[in-house]
Amino acid sequence: MNFRTSDTNGQGEQNPHLSRLSILYAEMLEATPEHGDVAVTNTDLGWHISAHRGGQVIIAESGKRGTARHMFPVSKEKVIQLWKMLIDGQIEKLQAEPWKPGYQINPPDRRILNSAAPRQAQSEDAEPVRATEELKLPLYVDQWLL
Repeated sequence: MNFRTSDTNGQGEQNPHLSRLSILYAEMLEATPEHGDVAVTNTDLGWHISAHRGGQVIIAESGKRGTARHMFPVSKEKVIQLWKMLIDGQIEKLQAEPWKPGYQINPPDRRILNSAAPRQAQSEDAEPVRATEELKLPLYVDQWLL
């Protein structure tokens, strides 16, 4: 099977040696939050698995809505195992893994600093808006494309 890796800068290699998978994972851990994901794509079958610094892994069929699923948290060993299954074309075996639907949104830090200065309210008599303890974000979103 043909496959491609994509590093944190979007650069890739076609059919690298499998030992590069560990290096790819290590690059992800050292990347900045803006570039904190890497991926392996089975170019023959059109499926890809991306791993993200936040600990989530996403599988999807390239260019098809509603195929994305995720796992969280996932160990390095498991990520590499999933990538190898993808490279070998074991899509049915991959689909049998404990994926959850959609993408998981995992902000790097769900807390907002309480020491943030209050913002000015729109009207003079309204209470000032203060930072909250936790962001209120949905955890799962389906319908996004990678």
